[in-house]
Amino acid sequence: MAAASSSFQARNFEWVAQLPPLWENNRFFRQRSLNGQALLRSVSQPGHGDREVVIGNIECFKMNNEVLKIVLKLMGDNGCIFVAKVYLFQAAALEFHSNSGYPEAASLGVVAYSDGWGLKRMLSFLKRKWMRKQTPRDRTIRALVAEFERAYKTLQGAVGDSIVWALRARGDDDDIDDPDGALDVESDQCRASAPAAPTETLEEPPVEPAAVREEPAGTAADVVLPAPANDVPQDTRDEEKANDVAQDRPLSKEDLEVQLRIAELKLEAKRLQLGDVSRSST
Repeated sequence: MAAASSSFQARNFEWVAQLPPLWENNRFFRQRSLNGQALLRSVSQPGHGDREVVIGNIECFKMNNEVLKIVLKLMGDNGCIFVAKVYLFQAAALEFHSNSGYPEAASLGVVAYSDGWGLKRMLSFLKRKWMRKQTPRDRTIRALVAEFERAYKTLQGAVGDSIVWALRARGDDDDIDDPDGALDVESDQCRASAPAAPTETLEEPPVEPAAVREEPAGTAADVVLPAPANDVPQDTRDEEKANDVAQDRPLSKEDLEVQLRIAELKLEAKRLQLGDVSRSST
């Protein structure tokens, strides 16, 4: 047995190559392939319409119990606690359908793709149950989870307690190279799908512009527009500067004579005004 070898490898997935002939030995599996159906049976789920999918529920595990038992028995015998890569399961499913007489070569890759992801998803679900040390209430699922414990015991006998503990602690590293995206997998709907019917585009009627109510000419309100503001301010700095200069400059004789004459004229005008007022009063 592989576990007795000194060069034992915990991630050796050579046992996957033994799956196709073991599946072919089951008449029911061969008949499904001859009918153009996938190896795994599927269930109807809300939100998927008429399409049936493979998911991790009790009904799906019960229907695919025999397929999973074959896979898990090989894992237990070879001390493998890691779920194989999805492309390995897809290759095994492709070989099985090719040898079992799958009727449509055009959709052979589609059915192998579906079976590979279905196996990957259900085995990963069972392994999470085992990693969390959960005991399923359903007897069928409990027996499938127990195969992981048997594989763990086989691995422990091959590599020792410390190494097997470290390998189990890294068990969540299975799927880092298999980005499933948590998508459901079709199994029974495996034939080449018909082209989608063209969708009819409905033309929407043009939107009419809203009617504008016109007011009579006599009732229309007069709109008074404000006078445009003078955007360019007048520069008065030169005048102010000239006045300041005139005040600071000393007065000449001519300036004094002019100012004196202006003062005399003002006094004369005021005297004449007062004389007119006194005569009118008498």
